[in-house]
Parts: sequence; structure tokens; C-alpha cells
Amino acid sequence: MIPKPYHSNRLPHRSFVSSSDHSVSGVGVSSASTGHPRMIRKPRGQVSRLARGGYNLDEAVGWTVEQSDELKKYIKHAVEAELDCTLPFTRQPRSSIISIRQAALFRFPWLMSYTNLWVVNDLVRRRLQLRQSELKKRSEALLATEARAWASKKSALEAAAAAL
Repeated sequence: MIPKPYHSNRLPHRSFVSSSDHSVSGVGVSSASTGHPRMIRKPRGQVSRLARGGYNLDEAVGWTVEQSDELKKYIKHAVEAELDCTLPFTRQPRSSIISIRQAALFRFPWLMSYTNLWVVNDLVRRRLQLRQSELKKRSEALLATEARAWASKKSALEAAAAAL
């Protein structure tokens, strides 16, 4: 299989919908006949929650490895630069989310094919979840280290007091 070029205008073949699609007797008007772009709908469920009816983002979008890696790298940088990673997606300032979405669309114009930029939202949500998990692990490790140091110091003081 020959991978498509990164800047290809071709989109992955997925569930498409046009804002002007109308059904008449079960026959939809194709976007080719109306001139409107086809939009890729968000799959049902939550990204990375396969056991709970969710979906795998990489499988759902069908991008090349290069496209996926570059977009994910960009989102990672944008999230860590513009958002408070201790807060969930729903508590982030709307202006910051909009800024990330607009910048991603400017840098990756092929994202315009995704209804309401759901792909960007899902990547931002996932990055925030991963970052929060990293911060929690780091915090717990730091607390454990401090607790061990305190216990060691306490036992040394008790041993010194017992020697007196």
C-alpha cells in the first residue's frame, strides 16, 4: 500500500454527511452534485473507551502515520502551552479551546472536513487526560518520597532519643 502524501487533499473514506444532504425516497443528494463539502461525522462513543462503546481515533480517521503524528505533536504542544492541565476539558477557558482549534485548522486545513472539528476536541481532551494522569503519578511519587524521608528521619530521632 502506498501512503498518500501528507498534504493530500484526499480525505479518508469514512462516514460522510453534507450539510445539504437531503433524502428523497431514500436517495441522498451527493455533495458532488451540490458543490458543498462532505463532512466527516464523529463516531459514537468516547475516544479511547473501546470497552464502553467508544472508538479508536486512529482507526476512525484513517490518516497516514505522518499526519497523525504531526497533528498529535502539535496538539500536545498547544495544550501544554495554552491550557491549565490540572483542569478537565469542560473547565478550560472557551477562548483557549477556540484558539487551539483555529490554530490547528490553519496549520492542518484538511481538518475542515470534520464536523465541528470534533477531531481537535477529542485530541485536546485525550491530551489533557494523559497530562493529568502524568501529573497525578508525579505528585504521588513525590508524596511517597517525602513520606519515606519523614519516616526515616523520625526513626533516626527515635533511635537517638532511646540512646540517651
